[in-house]
Amino acid sequence: MRDNEITTVSHTEKTFPMKVYTMTESHQNKVSHECSYDGIPDELMVGPWITEHEANIVLNAVRDGWYGNKAYQYVEAFEPQFAAWHDRRFGLMTPNCTHAIHLGLSGLGVGPGDEVIVPEVTWIATVAPITYCGAVPVFCDVDPNTWCATSEAVARCIGPRTKAIIIVDLYGNMPNWDDLKALSKKSGIPILEDSAEALGSSYQGEKAGGFGKASVFSFHRTKTITTGEGGIILTDDPALFERCKILRDHGRAPGSYYNTEVAFKYMPSNLQASLALAQFQR
Repeated sequence: MRDNEITTVSHTEKTFPMKVYTMTESHQNKVSHECSYDGIPDELMVGPWITEHEANIVLNAVRDGWYGNKAYQYVEAFEPQFAAWHDRRFGLMTPNCTHAIHLGLSGLGVGPGDEVIVPEVTWIATVAPITYCGAVPVFCDVDPNTWCATSEAVARCIGPRTKAIIIVDLYGNMPNWDDLKALSKKSGIPILEDSAEALGSSYQGEKAGGFGKASVFSFHRTKTITTGEGGIILTDDPALFERCKILRDHGRAPGSYYNTEVAFKYMPSNLQASLALAQFQR
C-alpha cells in the first residue's frame, strides 16, 4: 500500500481527519478470489462489496482509534445514524446479532421459567439466546407464502408463562405487522423483531426494524451491510435502552469503572463500527 493524501471522512455528527491509502494492483490481484467455498468456483460466489471508502475508514480506525474519546468514536457515530434511518430513537451495536437478541431479551427481563414464542422456521441464532436466559422456546407455525409467523399462530402459543415474542423477517420477507402489533397490544406481551436478513425491506411503507419493542440486525459477512461479524439492537424505549447499555458492558453504567451487577461483555470494537459506518455511508 502507498500513502497518497490527507482527506476527511464526514458524517452528520463528526468529521474524522485521516490518511488515504491505495492498494496496489498486484496486491489486489493477490487478495482477490483466492479461496473457494465447498468446491463452488469463486466466480459464482457473491460476497461483501468493499471499496476504497471502507478500506480508508477502517485503516484510520486501525491507526488512530484506540484510546480516550476515540476508543469508540465510530461506534458512537454509527449507532444513532443507523437508528435514525429506521425511525428509531436508540441503537446499540454488538459483536454479532445473536448477542443483540440476547441483550434484548435480557433487557426485557426474560429469565428462568419464562417462555418465548419464536417461529419454527428460522436460523438457530434466533432461538439460542432464549436458552441463554434460561427460558423455554415455544415454536409457532409460519405462513406458507412469507415463511413468517402469523398472529393466529402466535396467539395459539400464548400461555401464562409467555414473556416475549420473537418475530423473524425471514429472508427479507415481512409478516402482517398490523395483526401482530394488535396482538402484542392486546396481550401486553412485547415483540422483539429479528430483522437480521431484512435490511431495506418494508411493510406498508415502514422499514423492517421499525416494529416491536425492539429490533435487531445482523452485519455478518453474508448480510447487506457487513462488518465480518456484528449486530445492533434498536428501540424507542429509553428505559430498555438504558438497561441494555448497562448489560452490554459488564453490568456497569456508561462512564463508570465499577460494576453494579454481573452481566455480559457485548461491546463491539471500533474496527467493526468503522466498517459499518463506511458501508452505511454508501
